[in-house]
Amino acid sequence: MGMKGAVLGDYGENGELHAVLVSRRATKPPSDSEDCCTHCAVCCGGSLFCELCCTFCCRCTGPSLAPVGKRADDLEKTMQQMHADWAPGEHVYVAVMAVHPDFQGKGACSRLMRTVERAADNKQLPCYLEASGERNVAIYSHLGYDSKKVYPLTDRAVEKKDPESVWKSYDQFHAMVRPPAPPG
Repeated sequence: MGMKGAVLGDYGENGELHAVLVSRRATKPPSDSEDCCTHCAVCCGGSLFCELCCTFCCRCTGPSLAPVGKRADDLEKTMQQMHADWAPGEHVYVAVMAVHPDFQGKGACSRLMRTVERAADNKQLPCYLEASGERNVAIYSHLGYDSKKVYPLTDRAVEKKDPESVWKSYDQFHAMVRPPAPPG
């Protein structure tokens, strides 16, 4: 079976994008030996969206992302370990779920997640994702995901230079799994 992925969007009445979800059906966790962008199913064309996905999903660090290098490597290694620990077999991987701040709390995330979950349930596959921040963990828990383990992820060098660094928001990374709904 080849890689199968989806990029879904939630749009408003005027056509504005409220939220985006990137997922893929995986037969195993990602590894260092895979080609760029196979993790998130996005075909990179050099756009900012692709670079953002690559920062969090694979080993790509193009010229504009070179300063992120060490942190991206640490994040990737942690994510690979989490994925291997909690989604070793066939599953649906929710690689990216992002909602524009103006539309948070209005159901966009739920609509996109439910679409992916229905597809996974039809194939009797679990869903797997990583989440940071207690608010996100609560949202995914409400959608039926269990936080299996919390993985620490801190960049001590950045933390010493800038104690208020945004990087600290990733210091508790949750591996979350949703089992398939029973058939019927």
